[in-house]
Amino acid sequence: MEHRIAEPSPPAVPAKDGPQVSWRDLREWIALLERNNELQRISKPVDTDEELGAITYMATRNENSAALLFENMTGDKTGSRILANMLGASKERYALAVGLDPDLSIAEMIAESRTIMNRKIAPVRIRNPRRRSMRWC
Repeated sequence: MEHRIAEPSPPAVPAKDGPQVSWRDLREWIALLERNNELQRISKPVDTDEELGAITYMATRNENSAALLFENMTGDKTGSRILANMLGASKERYALAVGLDPDLSIAEMIAESRTIMNRKIAPVRIRNPRRRSMRWC
């Protein structure tokens, strides 16, 4: 496994008054969805070849459908889970994903999204201890 060491880089300029997301990884995103009643856990066994896609397809036909967390895949011995319909057609879920107020109108979300997309994030320099070269990520 390759080990990487982050070199100090100039700090990113924080958004002055822009929205900030309240989650850092997929676990926190799932917990946020659950707290906001935007997640449906499916614990019954599901066949990944046939059923998972069909269930997801049927759920996404409704714009108010929740994100789906499949927790029990037939034949899986690893304990893997699959998250589907993560954003769906839900403007509220999109708002949670990018740190906006879910009660904003669609026009307000579009305007705020443009602000978010114009933010600049400083690159982080990564050094591989096995090599002498540096890379930007």
